[in-house]
Amino acid sequence: MLNFPIPTPLDAKEAAKIEYRRKLEEQRRNRIFNARERQYGIDTRTLEEQISQRKAREAAERAKALAFEQKVIQDSKLALRIEKNLQEERKRQLQELNAFRATCQRPQDSVTYDLNCPDRLKKLSLQDDSTCGPSSAKQFGGEDQASTERRELQRKQLKAWLDQQMREKEEAEVARRKEEQAQEIAAMAYDKAAVELSQAEQECRRLQEEALAEFNKALMNEKEACKREKERLDLLDKRADIINCITGDFLTENPEMAASAFGPHRLVCDRWKGMSPEQKEQIRKQQQQQASEEKMRREEEKRRNDEWEKYSREMDRCAVLLEKELMRKRREMNEELLNQNKMLSEEQKAKNEHLSKCVYTNTPSVEYYEQFNTTSR
Repeated sequence: MLNFPIPTPLDAKEAAKIEYRRKLEEQRRNRIFNARERQYGIDTRTLEEQISQRKAREAAERAKALAFEQKVIQDSKLALRIEKNLQEERKRQLQELNAFRATCQRPQDSVTYDLNCPDRLKKLSLQDDSTCGPSSAKQFGGEDQASTERRELQRKQLKAWLDQQMREKEEAEVARRKEEQAQEIAAMAYDKAAVELSQAEQECRRLQEEALAEFNKALMNEKEACKREKERLDLLDKRADIINCITGDFLTENPEMAASAFGPHRLVCDRWKGMSPEQKEQIRKQQQQQASEEKMRREEEKRRNDEWEKYSREMDRCAVLLEKELMRKRREMNEELLNQNKMLSEEQKAKNEHLSKCVYTNTPSVEYYEQFNTTSR
C-alpha cells in the first residue's frame, strides 16, 4: 500500500517562503544583469554637469531667440511706419494733382474748346437786317464778314493762352522742385530715424550681451566656488571615513561586534568574521545527520516508486483484460443484432409480397378520383 505524506500548514508556509525567496532572487538578477535599467555605477556628478550645461545652453538660446524676435518686431514697426508715410505722401500728391487739374486744366480753357463746344451753333451771332434777302446780293451763305476782327481776337487769345501756359508751367516746375525737395527732406528724415533706431537697437543688444556675459561669468564663478567647496567637503569626509575604517571594529575584527541585540542566537551578518571550531563541528554533525536523513528519504521514495510501478503494471494488465472482455461482448452483440436484422428483413419481405399479391389487388381508376371535389360542400 502506498504511503503518501499528508501536507501540513508548516509545509505550505515553507513552500511560500521558498517561492518568495525565488521571486526576490529573480528580481535581483533582473536588476543587476539588465544593462538598460541598472542603477549601479552611474556618474551622477557628470550627469548633473551635463544637465546644468544643457539648461544654460537652452537659456542662452531662449535669450537669443527673444532678442531676435524683438529685432524683427522693431524692424516691422519701422517698415510699417515708412510704408504709411509713403502712402500718405502719395495720397497728398494725387490730391494736389487733382486740384491742379480742376483749377488750371478745365476743358473750357483749352485752345480748341470753341470748335468742340456743344453750344457753338447757339452762340453764333445772326444778322439783324431783315430787309436783305437772298436776291439783294448783300448776304451769301457761308460769308464771314467779321473775319478780321475774329482773327485779331484769336491772336490775342492765343497769346494770352501761351503766356498763361508758360506761367503755369513755371509755377508747376517750381512746385515740383519744392515737392522734390520736401520728399528728399522727408526721405533723409526717415533714413536718419531708421539709422538712429538701428543704432539704438544695436546698443540695446550690446548691453544685453554684456549683461548676459556678466551673468554667465558670475554663474561660472559661483559654480566653480561650489565645486571647490564640495570637493573640500568630500575630501574631509573621505579622510574621516578612512580613519573610522582603520580604527573601527570591522578591520580590527572584534568578535563581540557580531553579537545581535535580539538574542545570543542571532548574529549581525555584516560584522561576523567566521565560526568557532565548536560551531563548525556542530554544523558538520548536522550535515551528516541531514545526509543520512536524505539517504533514508531517497530509499523510501525509491520503495514508493517501485510499489507505484508495480501497481501501475497490475492496473494496465487489468485494463487489457477488461478491454478484451468488452470487445468479445461487443462482437457477440453485433452478431446477434445482425441475425435479428436478417430475420426482420425476411419478415418484411414476406409481408410486402402478401400485401401486393393478396391485399392491394383492386387499383383505383380515374372515375374514382373524379367523384371528389364536384360540389362546394
